[in-house]
Parts: sequence; structure tokens; C-alpha cells
Amino acid sequence: MTGPPRALRSRLLQVLFQRSDRVAWTYQVRLSSEIPEAQFQAVIEAVWPPGTSPDQALRSRAEQQLVRVARPVAAKHSVLDCDDAWAAIDQEFVRNASLRAVGLSEAMVTNLRAGPDDERLAEKQEDLRRETALARAKAERLRELLADPVTARLWWLEDRPDKLEKLAAEGKDGIFEKVANLFTESARHSAADPIAELIRLFLQGLDARFRERLIDQLDVVFRAYERADLAASLGSGQHPPVADLGHTDAVAGADSQAPAAQ
Repeated sequence: MTGPPRALRSRLLQVLFQRSDRVAWTYQVRLSSEIPEAQFQAVIEAVWPPGTSPDQALRSRAEQQLVRVARPVAAKHSVLDCDDAWAAIDQEFVRNASLRAVGLSEAMVTNLRAGPDDERLAEKQEDLRRETALARAKAERLRELLADPVTARLWWLEDRPDKLEKLAAEGKDGIFEKVANLFTESARHSAADPIAELIRLFLQGLDARFRERLIDQLDVVFRAYERADLAASLGSGQHPPVADLGHTDAVAGADSQAPAAQ
């Protein structure tokens, strides 16, 4: 919660710079924190130039503008860090020119705190974030270990020398190789070329007359990119069905900007 030093500093500033003819109005507002359900309780003082007589409409406009300026700043902070939020809102009040549009000469936060329920909610959220980050780190570490059969065996044997005999009985092509294959296959799928996938989808919907034209064009493309071996397979009838060509790297690289054939 907000400590005495900032509240005392704010009060001292008011006393030092207060003029007898200043026109001030105080607003009590609630501002959502980085967790929308956890809110700050803020007291904001708005000051008009001497001689101003703000009516109800002007005071309402001022309150709306103050909240509009303070809200996005508060939303970046936790209710567990009231002092940081307080300072950030005050800084935004100083540099935000929109407050002058409602006639204010200055504005400041005179108090900002959070209730016990809001603080408990924020603490639970912080605990959940830490637990999630820890679980993800452990999962990533385990994935790295199991992706290689050697490190997987070492992980399995850790602090359990009695498992060594069972490990020897597994042979070199046992469960650890199968587990490693699962992780490496997953990595390969996640790194799939999106261009190749687009070409595959394009070829799936191509009718016969367009496929024949495409084969003629592929001969030029393959040779332009120095893949005469693929061009030769097109002419010899050894190429796979056109619908499968979307999986080759050569086709995936083809576009309208291909250089002219040599």
C-alpha cells in the first residue's frame, strides 16, 4: 500500500505552492490496474487559474479528462506498486496538454492506494505467473533432455544407479530412441515451410488443363534456379504427381520474379 513518504511529500508541495486565490477541486476515482478486477482508489486535485469559477459542467468535464489521462497509466501498474503508479500518473498530468483544454492550470494525485481485496487478487496473480513461468521452464528443459537419447538416459539414471542394469537390457534402440523421435518429429512439423504449404493448397485445386501448363512452366523455373535434375525428371516421366510437387523446395521458391533461363 502507499507509504507515508509520498503522501507527506504531496502535502508539503501543496502547502509550499498553495496560493490563497487558487481554485481547486478534489475528485475521488477508481482506476483499474494491470489486472482490471484489481483497482486503485485515487484522490486527484484539479486546479484552475486564480479568478476562475468552474461551474458543474466544467468540473464534470475536468473529471472526465483527468480519468481519461490517468486510466491508461494506471493500467500498466500493479496495485502492489502504488507509489510507482502514483508517480507515473503525476508525470502524465504534467506533460499532457489535454488538461489545459478544460482550463486546468495543474493537477496532481494527493492519495492513491488499493484495498486489501485488490492486493490479495494481485498477489494471487503474481503467484500464478511465477508458477506458470516455472512450469514452462521445466517443460522446456525436459523437452531438451528427452530430444536426445543420450541425455534422456542420463536424466533417467539420475540418482538411481540401480536402474543401470535395466538400462543395459533396453539395448540401443529402446524406449529412449522412440521418445527422442517423438520430440524431433514435433520440432520438424513446427518448422514447416509456410510457402510450401501454400503451394500444396494451390495444386490441390488445379484442374488438368492448368496442370499441363504448369509442368511446362516448371521446366523453365527448375532450370532458371540451376535444378536441371528436377527439370529432367519432368521430361522423363519420373516426377511424382503434380499435386505432390508442392512439397519440394524448388517449387516453393518459384515466383514471378524468377531470372530468365540461361
